[in-house]
Amino acid sequence: MVFYEERKMIAGALAVATIAANVTAMPTEAVTPPGISSNFDYELDVEPVSKSQLKLTFYTTNNPGVSVLDFYIFYDPDKYHFVSTSRSDELYDVNEMCAISRNEELGLFFFTSTFNANAGTEAKEKIDYSKNFEICVYLEADDGNVEDEDLSEFSVALANYKSQNENINKRFIKASPTMDDIHPELNIAVTPSQTIIYDYMLGDADGSGDIEISDASNINALANNAQAAGLDPEIRILNHKIVDNETSILSNGKKLLWGESCSAFLRTVQNATFSCVEAADANKDGVITTADGNLVFNWYGSLMAQIPVEEILEVQHKTVYY
Repeated sequence: MVFYEERKMIAGALAVATIAANVTAMPTEAVTPPGISSNFDYELDVEPVSKSQLKLTFYTTNNPGVSVLDFYIFYDPDKYHFVSTSRSDELYDVNEMCAISRNEELGLFFFTSTFNANAGTEAKEKIDYSKNFEICVYLEADDGNVEDEDLSEFSVALANYKSQNENINKRFIKASPTMDDIHPELNIAVTPSQTIIYDYMLGDADGSGDIEISDASNINALANNAQAAGLDPEIRILNHKIVDNETSILSNGKKLLWGESCSAFLRTVQNATFSCVEAADANKDGVITTADGNLVFNWYGSLMAQIPVEEILEVQHKTVYY
């Protein structure tokens, strides 16, 4: 399992460089609300954002529609203290009521919110919010250094989930729980890891170092698969599907194995295999659509007309933790 983050880089020669660094970073596997039949999937990512600070991200990978959501995140209070929290920008428009609380002695963060896709409009009917979203918690290491950390564990427990679309209204944890009442569904053990700096060229879907017609075809196929599977075509979600070779049932009833069907986006560097869907995001809007593939096709035409590559393309890099 690998984790990655993206940073911009000026145009230049495509290259791969590796660095040795001990930095904690790890994602979990997606899970659903415990004990019920639901299509709501969520995960937890842990990543370093500075030498002394970690970011824990609770995010959905499939949201069939939610109107109420409460969850807990646990951390080690002997190693970290709470700094701040943030949420997806669009949530400010659809959160009717949102509150957080925390118990730093126990190392517990609690989030509660009601959602309405009609919030901010004149419409009176409450409609479930069905887009994917994320809530982030920032923690500071008490010793001022998240490098070379001993084993740390972070957990998530869902407390309340209501979905009109799924006809589910389930409270998993009572309103005033003790710690014994809270049983996390997600646990993530984070250990020091190595990092790879992988440089990629926008539009170069297969990592060959060139822009070709096949790159545009691969990008359009990825976009079409996401649409047929009913997925939000976000980079993080598609990377997860591909690297874990997850299965989706498409709108035509056929089964899709993401890793096999979208293997062009897989990379293996220093024995670490990861997906680089970032390379498909030609227009840099954070999602993969046929607009990206069509733009790459136009780039290919420009390159064939001998326009300098630096005038068309950008080289960026991602940090892969493994």
